Amino acid sequence: MPSFSMQTVEYLLSAVMNDLANIHEQAAEHNIRLTHAQQQMQQFTDLVAMYGTKESNVAFYAEQLHLSPNHLSALVRKQTGCK
Repeated sequence: MPSFSMQTVEYLLSAVMNDLANIHEQAAEHNIRLTHAQQQMQQFTDLVAMYGTKESNVAFYAEQLHLSPNHLSALVRKQTGCK
């Protein structure tokens, strides 16, 4: 697994959160329903916004979303295009 600096991770997470906020805003403006995966990502980014400075463990966020850590990781990779 590649090693990233904390600043790089913060920038990437910020970019993902901005993209998801834009998707959510556009969906609301056009009365478009988000897919289940998009809804889960929105919930995840909301949790990161609330707890991101205190919690960095995937298991914490997965538990909050009632997902396994592996499922949450796969969801984030798929929704962000990271492999």
